[in-house]
Formats: sequence, C-alpha cells, structure tokens
Amino acid sequence: MALIYCPGCGKQVSEYAKACPNCGYSVQGAFASFMENERQVDNESADNESAIFTERPIRENKDHSKGYKIAIVILSVLAVGSVAFGAVSISNYTALNNLKQENDALHIKVGELEQKRQGLAKEYDDLGKEFMELYMKASNTPGWWRFVSDNYKKYGPF
Repeated sequence: MALIYCPGCGKQVSEYAKACPNCGYSVQGAFASFMENERQVDNESADNESAIFTERPIRENKDHSKGYKIAIVILSVLAVGSVAFGAVSISNYTALNNLKQENDALHIKVGELEQKRQGLAKEYDDLGKEFMELYMKASNTPGWWRFVSDNYKKYGPF
C-alpha cells in the first residue's frame, strides 16, 4: 500500500482512499495521476522528479465561520435557558416565601383562638361550679325544686 500526498491539505493518504480523511478532498484518481507523472519524470530527468514529488502541496485555509455560528447559537440557547431557569427559581422562591408568611399568620391566629377557647372553658367550669353550689344550697331548703328548674333554664345542663 502506497501513501500519497493529498493535493488539498498535504497530508499523507492511502492510495485506495476515495477522499482525504483530513480535508475531504477527492483523491480517487490521484494515485493514477501520480504514477503517470512519475513515468513522465523518469523519461525526462531524475532532477525534475525530485523537484516535483518532494514538495508538499500548500494547504488551503478552510472557512470555519459555520462552526463558529453553531457554537454561538448553542451558547445563546444555554444562556437563555439559564436566565429562564433563574427567573423560575426566583418566582418559586417568592411564592414559597409568601406561603410561609401566610402559614405563620395562621399559626398566630390558631394560638389566639386556643387562648380564647381555654378562657371560655374556664368560664364554663366556673359557671358549673357556681350552679352546683347553688344546687347544694337549694337542696337543703324547702322549695328547692323550683330554684333548680329556674337556674336550669338560666344556665342549662351542667
């Protein structure tokens, strides 16, 4: 297997390759033309042969603007995605903070209602005790059933 120089980039390429793996230049007939040129050089002179085949072809500059454009598009998409993710995160944080404040306010309200309930329960217990004292006094007095029924209507069951 012989290696030949690619006319497009100057790298060595197999004689059986259809295109240069480095630059993509079609080298399919390059070996045949290389052999033909070699025969011509043999016929003309050995000096021309060394001058023709020892020099490597100059590599042409490629246009990389397409690759740069793709990279810029990808970076732009990533930047926009990052900004959107940050905005959603801030929005979620604000909503979570609002819910926490509402939760704290509800806990305070529950505490106040519990204190009120305890106060009402103590008042109810005191009324029950008062009723029992009056009931005990009345049961030792003639006509006590009348007193009990009047207080029952006033205070309810104990």
